[in-house]
Amino acid sequence: MAETRRSATIIGPERRASLRRRASYTEAEVESLRIFRVFLRGEFLICQLSDLNTLSVPLRISPVVAASPLRTRYQWQITDEGRALMWSRGIVEERLRLPAMLAYPGAEITVPGAG
Repeated sequence: MAETRRSATIIGPERRASLRRRASYTEAEVESLRIFRVFLRGEFLICQLSDLNTLSVPLRISPVVAASPLRTRYQWQITDEGRALMWSRGIVEERLRLPAMLAYPGAEITVPGAG
């Protein structure tokens, strides 16, 4: 059974706590998932997924991206038909695939409307 926890955001008191859990998808579900929007929030990469869940993964998943200047961190591209993120501008060359992000120990899924 997936571990879940409620997490209050530090964005502001008007935000409700949201239900977060470790990413747990079947292989078929992972194959059908796509990234359709990306944000950076502090030291986290936030991806909105095609199933309407939000994937939050620490930037330390990629030492290359984590060590890059903030401006460079924002220069991602969604590639592979929504299955990966890529940084290829300037001195940074990095590709993060969605299955690897979902499997990362620090990754969490936020379920919409569960707060």
